[in-house]
Amino acid sequence: MKTNIQSSFLGACAALLLAAASASAAIPANGTYNLVNRATGKYLDSYSSATNGDPARQYDQSWSAAQLWTLSSGSGYWKLMVNLNSMYLDSVGHTGNGSIVNLWTSSTSNNQRWVIEDLGTGYYRIKNVANGLYLDNLGSTTNGDDQYFWAGTTSYNQQWAFVSPGATFWSARTYSGTQSQEFPVGSYNTAAMVANGCADNSANSMKIWWPGFSVSCYDAGDLTGTPVVYTENTVTLPGIAGIMSSLKVQTGYPSGITYRSQPGQWVTFQVGYLFGTYELFHNGDNVQLKSSGSSKYTIRYETEYWVKSGVLAPPIVTVISGTNVLDHTSGSSDLGTCTGTAFPWEAYYSLNGEVKWTDNESGGGCAYNLGIRDGGW
Repeated sequence: MKTNIQSSFLGACAALLLAAASASAAIPANGTYNLVNRATGKYLDSYSSATNGDPARQYDQSWSAAQLWTLSSGSGYWKLMVNLNSMYLDSVGHTGNGSIVNLWTSSTSNNQRWVIEDLGTGYYRIKNVANGLYLDNLGSTTNGDDQYFWAGTTSYNQQWAFVSPGATFWSARTYSGTQSQEFPVGSYNTAAMVANGCADNSANSMKIWWPGFSVSCYDAGDLTGTPVVYTENTVTLPGIAGIMSSLKVQTGYPSGITYRSQPGQWVTFQVGYLFGTYELFHNGDNVQLKSSGSSKYTIRYETEYWVKSGVLAPPIVTVISGTNVLDHTSGSSDLGTCTGTAFPWEAYYSLNGEVKWTDNESGGGCAYNLGIRDGGW
């Protein structure tokens, strides 16, 4: 059973704080968040459930869509939907302290409606409209434990942070070394970056945890100069590794960059291999690119004549929308024992739309690789 031992003085102070917080009403905007419990640091998690009536649970940060919640506002209330399978946080008619918080498909019931109370500390209490009880983890520190309802208290068990998912950095390549805290959407000068666990000039690899985010990295400490922009995970942070001093995380993509728009069969850049963000190594490997405004990207060709000789078959370039214009080329890849027209070493394209590149080592042709990166000249 849960117990709360508090003095009258503390209770009165808490009431004053809650009243002040209520007046400020700084509720998170509609959007996508992780919900992190203040008492334990555990994340609200659907446990991948798609079954009505299953419990909402908690778990360590897993960077799973089971921990990603979309907050949407109604008329004086909010709804919380888990992104993995569109289930909603729901009281299912429960009215007692210690009853379980559940998941349910979308409805207009007050069971799925919540009031969010700002505590003025970066944390919030989440109260169900139907029963007036609060989302509470009852002090559990065990992964997989259910989440519960309880009448309002000042306990940290009822306090939740709405954290916008963003990016995480490591001090060494391939996600090793010192790991930073997660960087939510926002701008970070050197001091803010260091305070979030990423030392100045230390970052060498990065993960962006959800599609639709971009990270702009600067070598100056005040977000000035030309950034290196990433829209994908990278094990080496090409162009900014070891010299990043400030950064910006945002939803969407800055104008003038090229990013991946659809799943494909590519390999993320591998240390000691070709170059770029995406690498197409085998026949049929492909990546679909899209521009944010007019953008530029670079293709680097590597002829693998030592693997398989034959006639070079150019990659298949499919323009899905807009324009994809070859601007210029530089150098020439080594034909070796391959025959046909040599590829350039690098080719530079202007994209204003969407295009798909497919490796075309077909018909017993010569083997080759393609490296692709945003920008490049």
